[in-house]
This record gives sequence, structure tokens and C-alpha cells, in this order.
Amino acid sequence: MRGELQNIPLSNIYSSDLKPAIETAAIIAEPHGIEPGIRAGLREISLGEWGESTSADFQQLYSGQFGHNILHFRPLGGETLFECATRVIPAFYDILNSTIGNMAIVGHPVVNRIILCHVLGLSLENLFELNQCYGRVNHIYCDGPYMRLKRMNDDDRSP
Repeated sequence: MRGELQNIPLSNIYSSDLKPAIETAAIIAEPHGIEPGIRAGLREISLGEWGESTSADFQQLYSGQFGHNILHFRPLGGETLFECATRVIPAFYDILNSTIGNMAIVGHPVVNRIILCHVLGLSLENLFELNQCYGRVNHIYCDGPYMRLKRMNDDDRSP
């Protein structure tokens, strides 16, 4: 990912306050000579007692909640998808409103999907229909209030 973003002039790089995201953001930021901005609002969803489940485990746990509203399903000691979205989207807009030029957000699978659902105008209930691979780049074009997804997972055939 560093090589892929090395030739794109980045004015800012943002990440959650979780160690793997901070480390990845620092690697991407180094050739640009910038310091990553840390945003707690970009932190991955809290799974509570489910602990550090993988993305696939997480998807299976939430998707298995048929008959329940997955937006409001709360793992014991964790947060709901709705709660996660209510902190991610304001953090995303804060970044957009404070950044001029190209920027990168080093995210997490659920956080990335929340942002993509927002940009695409999809309900969060469709969250797991969006494939988010590790170490891939999504390209979102923003012009004032207008946003569109240009590439997802480095695929030019994306919507």
C-alpha cells in the first residue's frame, strides 16, 4: 500500500487510535513527510466480550442475527453497528472539512464499510455486501458535498 500511495501527493493521513492503524499510517506518511492525524472516531467497532474476532467472524456473528435488527444488535459489552456509525460518520466529515487536497484514511473493515455505505447512499443493513480486503485502497472523490466512489479494493470496475 505504501508504494501505491507514494506517488500520490497527500496533504494528510488519518487513522484510528488503534496501534495497527497508527503504524500503517506512519508507514504511508513517511515518504510524504507528514505526521498522521489520529481520530478515535475511526476506531473499529467494539465487539465487547467477543474480543478480537476476525472480520469474517464478525460478519458471521452479525449476519447471523436474522430476525433481529443487526443495526441495533449489541454483543455483550460491545457497541451496535448504529452506535459505531454515529461516531464514524462525524469523524469522516470532520476530516473532510479540515482537509484540502488528497488525503488517506487508514481504516478498519467495518469502519470502511460504514463510510462506503454513506458515500454510496446504501443502508447500513447492506454493510456486509461490500467486500473490504485488508491492505486495499478505496478511492472516494469529494467535491464539496458531492461524493462518489471511483474505485473499491483497487478495482477500476467498482461503482
